[in-house]
Amino acid sequence: MRRALAALAGVTVLVAACGQPSPSQRALSSTSSHLHDVHSGRLDMTMLASTATAASSVGEGFELAGLFAVATKKGRLPVADLRYTRITGAAHAQTRFISTGSAAFLGLDSGVYRLADSRVAGLRARGTAGKDAGLAGLNLDKWISHPVLHPAGTRDGVPVVRITGTLDPIQALNDMLSVASGLGAADEGSPTHLSGAAADRVRGAVRSSSVELVTGRADHLLRELHVEIRLAVSDADNLRSALGRLAGVRLTMGLVVTRPNQAVQVPAPAAARPASELPSPG
Repeated sequence: MRRALAALAGVTVLVAACGQPSPSQRALSSTSSHLHDVHSGRLDMTMLASTATAASSVGEGFELAGLFAVATKKGRLPVADLRYTRITGAAHAQTRFISTGSAAFLGLDSGVYRLADSRVAGLRARGTAGKDAGLAGLNLDKWISHPVLHPAGTRDGVPVVRITGTLDPIQALNDMLSVASGLGAADEGSPTHLSGAAADRVRGAVRSSSVELVTGRADHLLRELHVEIRLAVSDADNLRSALGRLAGVRLTMGLVVTRPNQAVQVPAPAAARPASELPSPG
């Protein structure tokens, strides 16, 4: 009887253990659930489509770099001073997006222009601060399956861990495009969302993919995110119709948050010109 009870207890422990999330799953879930806790910081974000042998800064896509703070009240704009670089081959064209929380501006070679309210309506907070803005649009739990945990040293003096796993490329693409758009980096040459036949075409063209994120070991705040997707180009026209400028053999996406939750203040630029003087196309 004692032997039978011991065996039963062992089975019970094993079943309970099987129902528990692994440390890597807990770390991934905690990072995803704490994304709305990243309210501000220095952001460096890239999305780039290129050939397999192109240099890291050559291709089609964009870079976004600078300070940001998500809106703190419904209807408010984010606070941001971000330089947006459109990459076309080896050529880089830069603009600057400035937002004080109540007004937004666009910096061009010809000057700085205040943006009309209708142009920035989509950037205004729709709900509780941080719940639907900033990095909260990255549903990392849906991106990554079979996560694996690795040691990763420190970032900004904070102990961090690295998580790798199997990537859902469509979920990753859609979330990164959504976050970029929410930070003022909408690109007319790139899609804003992949669904239906377009998503199926891209998914069917994926030959390999990888994902790596770095997160705080204790605070679970996202510090880095790196994605690479390699596509077959046997049906290049279909890929171009789905991905626009982001169609390429290699698609890389990166996001780095430095000094999360630092205070960010952005003053309105001096001598900004009215929206009516914004060169066309704006």
